Amino acid sequence: LEELSKSLGVSNSVIFHGYKDDTDYWFKLADCHFLVSKFEGFGLTLIEGLSNACPAIVTPCKYGPNQVINDNGNGLRVDANPKAIAAGIVELYTEKTLKRLSLGALESVQQYSKEQWSEKWMKLFDPY
Repeated sequence: LEELSKSLGVSNSVIFHGYKDDTDYWFKLADCHFLVSKFEGFGLTLIEGLSNACPAIVTPCKYGPNQVINDNGNGLRVDANPKAIAAGIVELYTEKTLKRLSLGALESVQQYSKEQWSEKWMKLFDPY
């Protein structure tokens, strides 16, 4: 990726930080994060981002992003092509969209809290 950034002439605008394990720190620095893939599982990364008020721009997947990201609520769903992704980025920075999606991210992640999951598991084991 470093070589690619050089060959594209963008290496002065790209920083490669290497492996970091403090994801909260990095999500708090970011305006949004991207999950633009064809196949995903649940997407713990999405939950980590949302819990830090960091909305996501995602592309269609059968699982994961479709269950977690509410379009224009806690992130944006866009088609899996460069023009659609670029349009999503532009939309993110227009008319208070980023602030609204960041607040939506914090609200939506409450359903994934430890308390919520504990309660759901307890109901499975003790339905009465």
